[in-house]
Amino acid sequence: MQIAVLLQQVATPTVVKKILRFKQENPGMFAWEIRDQLLAQRICDPNSIPSVSSVNRILRNSGAWTEADLVSAAAAAASGGSCPPGPSNTQHSSG
Repeated sequence: MQIAVLLQQVATPTVVKKILRFKQENPGMFAWEIRDQLLAQRICDPNSIPSVSSVNRILRNSGAWTEADLVSAAAAAASGGSCPPGPSNTQHSSG
């Protein structure tokens, strides 16, 4: 017997941008506080709010996301496509 699990994507490009903006505006903000703001500003509803772990993962990977990644993810979501692509595989030089 196989059990299929449907995972709803809650970290849409809009949500990711908001999470990054909250952190940029207030670097000391905790993930749970960011979640509270997503709810308070009605960016997410209680059924679609990312978990604290997801918020932390987005913040951790924020350097890997490019504007092109977010635009292509938004286009895929708008066209009814499946999960958007992850961060680019571009290497950032250290200097």
